[in-house]
Amino acid sequence: MANERAAIESPLWINFEHMPVPPLRFFLQQEYKPTGVVESAGDGITVSHSPWFTEVAWEVKDLDLVALLYLLPMDDETMLLIACLEESVEPLFKLLSGPDFGDELTKLVALRWPEQYAMLMHSQSRTPGARLLCNITTPEQVQWVVADQLRGQAREEIHPGRVIDLVGASLETFLRMTNPGTELPGIVHVLGGPDRLTRRLNAVAGLLGGAGDVLGVFVGGVQVTELVSLAKSAYGVVTDLQKLRD
Repeated sequence: MANERAAIESPLWINFEHMPVPPLRFFLQQEYKPTGVVESAGDGITVSHSPWFTEVAWEVKDLDLVALLYLLPMDDETMLLIACLEESVEPLFKLLSGPDFGDELTKLVALRWPEQYAMLMHSQSRTPGARLLCNITTPEQVQWVVADQLRGQAREEIHPGRVIDLVGASLETFLRMTNPGTELPGIVHVLGGPDRLTRRLNAVAGLLGGAGDVLGVFVGGVQVTELVSLAKSAYGVVTDLQKLRD
């Protein structure tokens, strides 16, 4: 089999580890406090500025929930609008990029999850303007993010449609990555059966400092199982909004 994983195994890293940049917060917040001066951008969106980044907070209607995004510089010409997924991508990515199952899993992800495959592929190839699934490194930790590249006038404007679309893509990615046994048809066969799937994903989660279970990992002090339920509710609201805008 060709080296399928070679297309996605080295995603973009954005490095702030030598600066006193605080860790990003998970993109779903039930209790949100801005970190800087707040201004309204309309449509339930507020913007707050700090020395290191700009927070973009969107109040999700019908839910006691705020979707939190960040604006960070990628280079002199490009800003990134990002949603932080914490470490939720890492257990599956370890298997995707590994020598044992990576090629078959990558092929499966490309077939079943073309959106997430494209984000990883564009992240590795640094495709200008593409949506990316990449890493942010701060002094305290490494976090996975879904990122949109903004250039030109787009760097100065927070468009509600873009916010909603990015939140929707981030919700889908989070829900898929935290439950591949259900969300990725064929993974059980690739990993050798349901028992081996569970053991292998849980072993990786344990290495990350979790509770020995992919859904036992804590994100910002909240167990992933709780966030999955919250994300499912938010995903329904966001997809309905996207349909209305189409």
